[in-house]
Amino acid sequence: VSIYLQRSLEKESIRYDMKDLESFYEVNKNDFKLFADRYIINRVDFINEDKAVLFRNTVIESDWKKALNMFSTDSAYIRSYEKNLLHDYEIHPAELYRVVTSLYPSEVSILLSLNEGMYSIVQVEQKYLKDSTPPFEIVKSEVESRFLKSQKDQSYRELMKDLYSNNEIEIKTR
Repeated sequence: VSIYLQRSLEKESIRYDMKDLESFYEVNKNDFKLFADRYIINRVDFINEDKAVLFRNTVIESDWKKALNMFSTDSAYIRSYEKNLLHDYEIHPAELYRVVTSLYPSEVSILLSLNEGMYSIVQVEQKYLKDSTPPFEIVKSEVESRFLKSQKDQSYRELMKDLYSNNEIEIKTR
């Protein structure tokens, strides 16, 4: 029976669109409350302190994307993370955590030396505090995952109901 159920559910494809997900989100909004603070951050790392300072000044004068376009081909540039959505417990090391949690949205950090010979700049784009419900766009992948699970659960219940109604169930005891 379990193999039959598994194969039946695997064959079934669930069709949905963005409106279905948005509707599911609205109906189940309380289920998407945050259990920890979340931050959308931008971060860039350089091996040269002067280039990192210049990058920070460029961000302050214009914006993150323009500054990144200017410096991404520089030899001192190591890597960058844009619009990185993190729970507070995912932010390491502790110095970075302290800086991120103290920044206001759109604020740019001071120059950070998190590792030997590496200089980082961080910008917090947005903060979502614990027990708040973030906008749909932020939790879209989680909404989709839960939506699909609920649809599969519904299909499973319907399949079980059909099996019970169309078959005679006999429970044998020893």
